[in-house]
Amino acid sequence: MREIINIMLKLCLLMTIGFLCLVSCSSTKVAESKVAKRAAFDFECKEEGITITEIDDRTWGASGCGRRATYLMMCTIVGCGAPVMNSDISQKK
Repeated sequence: MREIINIMLKLCLLMTIGFLCLVSCSSTKVAESKVAKRAAFDFECKEEGITITEIDDRTWGASGCGRRATYLMMCTIVGCGAPVMNSDISQKK
């Protein structure tokens, strides 16, 4: 009986890890999309012209149309907040 409980606990742990990996991957895509949309507005540029770079787990770089800026955004299991610019818009060098 104890072996069955151990196997079930390990299975639950593996399922939880798998779920968190899926959420993390989808959060990254959502974050990139939100940052690109916000940067397009801030840069007065089409979203297709924006390149997004993940700097760390909550900081994103956006560049496009000769401009660039950094944005902060928090993502959790329940979703991502709104991106907030964390720098001035500068001319891309």
